[in-house]
Amino acid sequence: MKERILKKINPDFIAIFIFAILIGSINFYMKFEINDELWNFSNVYKMCNGYQIYKDLNVIITPLFFYLGELFLKVLGANYFSFKIYNFFIYLLLYTAVYSIFKNLNKRRIKAFIYTIIVFLFSFIDISAGANYNTLAIAIVLIGILVNLKIDKDKWYLPYLQGIITFAIFMTKQNIAVFYFMGIFISDLFICKSKKCIIKIIKFYLKQVLTIILLGIIFLYALKLQGNLYDFINFCVLGIDEFASNNVLFKGDVISIICINFISIILSIIFINNKMIENKIKYSNIKMLPIAVLLILMSYPIFNIYHVTLGSIVCIILLLFNIDYIIIEKVLDNKIENVIKIYKIIACIIFFVGIIIFITYNILYVQKSKNPFQIYKGSIMTEKQIEIINKICEYIKSNEENGKSVKIISCEANFYMNVLNKNNGVLDLPFYGNFGNKGENIVIDYIKDAENAKILIQKDDKIPWQESYKIRNYIKENLKFEGEIEDFLIYSK
Repeated sequence: MKERILKKINPDFIAIFIFAILIGSINFYMKFEINDELWNFSNVYKMCNGYQIYKDLNVIITPLFFYLGELFLKVLGANYFSFKIYNFFIYLLLYTAVYSIFKNLNKRRIKAFIYTIIVFLFSFIDISAGANYNTLAIAIVLIGILVNLKIDKDKWYLPYLQGIITFAIFMTKQNIAVFYFMGIFISDLFICKSKKCIIKIIKFYLKQVLTIILLGIIFLYALKLQGNLYDFINFCVLGIDEFASNNVLFKGDVISIICINFISIILSIIFINNKMIENKIKYSNIKMLPIAVLLILMSYPIFNIYHVTLGSIVCIILLLFNIDYIIIEKVLDNKIENVIKIYKIIACIIFFVGIIIFITYNILYVQKSKNPFQIYKGSIMTEKQIEIINKICEYIKSNEENGKSVKIISCEANFYMNVLNKNNGVLDLPFYGNFGNKGENIVIDYIKDAENAKILIQKDDKIPWQESYKIRNYIKENLKFEGEIEDFLIYSK
């Protein structure tokens, strides 16, 4: 009876269930912060309220993440909790793809499960920051890698399928699609040993490129029909150059991860060039190495811990795969069954710890996720945050009743605009690269023309490194200082 029950239980389902518990316990139970997650939610929320991406919102990324987010919020409700559910499914897709790749490489579910947990722990900081277009793009990249590993090149539909995958990545984040396409192309060329094979690969990628071009034309035509093609080009093409030229950041906290990437790459190169290594191991390394190397570049121009960690996931998968081959398969070959038993014990421990975390999380989350704002339903807010929101919103409403408008030119603007159901375009996220082409001058012209307006900017010790000093200095030099409210300085004409 026991054996019958065990046979009916799908180990893959159990593994994904545990991933879901661990992801949920981190993703939902995070204190509400003014960060990328808030900005992404704000854009999706505004889209639900009829605002158009690019035309009304200064989004510099291709739109798939936002379109899918809008769909989630329309089905589940336009609030922060629904957006968290959307985040949750993106992470679940990501780690399910990691698990599937390991299972394809190692052929053992238990090892795939343990190694996925290691990747999960490695990328813990990404989950705590909330999912975004980067996360979704990497998840689709991993699906593409899995397809490339599993499906034979001779299948007639593969170039078209890879074209669709590449386009989906492009629609999520432009530069990651370029890295992915270059990576799979280079890996396929490396495998080729003859002129005939190279010609075959070129034909394969021509079909893929034609698929991407066709889908791209459909997308651009759809934007033209919506009337926001120019805005798309302004933010997603012309504005990126400004972002890259102003936002280069490299701090010491990423050095350890870069070193891990370096070790992974060197080990993979050794495997590829070592005659003693089995061909199937070499094949997997060749398939994954170019993508792993190129994805590290997705961190540019912000080389912080978040971007570097996310861009390193393929490198980490490759490193764990190669270490497994050296230590588990070769050194411990005669003791492999004992090793698998240890893996099973570890898996059981993770299972029960996951259940405990899940129960604890539910109790704490229900207790702490209450706040008076329907839009931020399900978020864990401090009393101070609630107080500040009420104070700023009341200030805005009281000025509007007296015939004056209030504009917050700060990355924190959406924190308050969402509650008031307002949208101020580029003013709500005045960062380099988010203005579009020469957007700083447009904002300054707006301030020049603003009548009966109060302008709020953050205090000098609160400004983020991406904020425009040109706009800030113009306000300070040309407008009248009126006082302070919370972390903001108040100026008027």
